[in-house]
Amino acid sequence: MNGIVLGIVAIIVAAYLFSQIAKFLKLPAVLGQLSAGFILAIPFINEAFFPPESFQLFSFLAEIGILLMFFLAGLGLRLDKKGKDLKLMISISLLNTTIPLVAGFLAAYFIFSFGLVESLFIGAALAVSSQAISYRILDEAGMANHRIAAFIVGSGIVDDVIEFIILTLLLTFFGVIITEPADLAIGIVLFVAVVLFFRFYLIQFILERASHEPSQATYFMASMVIILLMAHFASLFGISSFLAAIISGIIVRQILMGLPDLRNVGKSISSTVKTAANGFFVPIFFVWAGMNAATADFDTGAILLIITLIFIDIAGTLAGTMIAMLGAGKKMNDAIIVAMGVVPKGDTELALAVIALDAGIINHGIYSSIIIMAFIVTIISSTLFRHLLSERKKTMNHNGALA
Repeated sequence: MNGIVLGIVAIIVAAYLFSQIAKFLKLPAVLGQLSAGFILAIPFINEAFFPPESFQLFSFLAEIGILLMFFLAGLGLRLDKKGKDLKLMISISLLNTTIPLVAGFLAAYFIFSFGLVESLFIGAALAVSSQAISYRILDEAGMANHRIAAFIVGSGIVDDVIEFIILTLLLTFFGVIITEPADLAIGIVLFVAVVLFFRFYLIQFILERASHEPSQATYFMASMVIILLMAHFASLFGISSFLAAIISGIIVRQILMGLPDLRNVGKSISSTVKTAANGFFVPIFFVWAGMNAATADFDTGAILLIITLIFIDIAGTLAGTMIAMLGAGKKMNDAIIVAMGVVPKGDTELALAVIALDAGIINHGIYSSIIIMAFIVTIISSTLFRHLLSERKKTMNHNGALA
């Protein structure tokens, strides 16, 4: 037991320290946590802090971290968001998602000779991005209210919907071990029945009960009951528990938006779950993801795969975004900045890689290649995006001085 406790302390401390280093270098905290995993995977460090019996516990805690991340993603999925540039935002999202997805699938299937399902997951990992990272950079640069930010954040809203559809399809049809199509069909029908019961009775009942004794502890317990119950029934019927977590978040948001007296509860739930997730479970997930990625044996083929994925991800996302921006008559400079702002990777593709690995859909080499690709792409894109914003700000200040 002492060895396991020491391992948890090592993960949390390393996650914090490397997150601070990442922030000092003006990089996302996620990269710091992955780096912590790479360091902790060094053999003599790994043997000192992580006894063999601890691996199952850390894997379980990382899985809880993914559930909480997907619940928060569903809770923040703004399906009702509209704007005057919605058409452009949809175009940006469709193109910067479709081009990397198709190119990644074709490269994996025809060049590297992976199977159909493996290639689909590789393409999906390239299609997912994280505008949250770019928004933080925009905020730091004092440009969170600029029209560039509106395009990036707006396309991110549409990306949420597209990514949810991709995840739904992948997790439903490939995230489970399918024995018979009839069994899957029956499982889907039963799960839909459970979702409807949760939507129109159980979740509202739980939220109303929690609102009678408002506190962070009560809201967190209510959220965990909802997430874990939904995940349990999903697994029982052969559906991905992570998909259930997303659906839980969406349902909670819909219920709270429809009940004026409970709207403030949504902020409390989001804040409370984020605190628990980001303070404990999610860092464990990212460190654990880094540790698993670092233990892969890389050969020339794996290095070539990583380089190819990096090129497809950056080039495909840039091309899709710039085509949409220039097609809408926007300036080249704006198109380049927005394009670079939608490249960074986030937590979703890392979680997707972990799910695919745990389900046996991809091997350890592919998993590690996706993790390292996301790591490198985020460093490159966030650094270039920050530089482009700095240059734009100098130009704006210069023009303002002339005026």
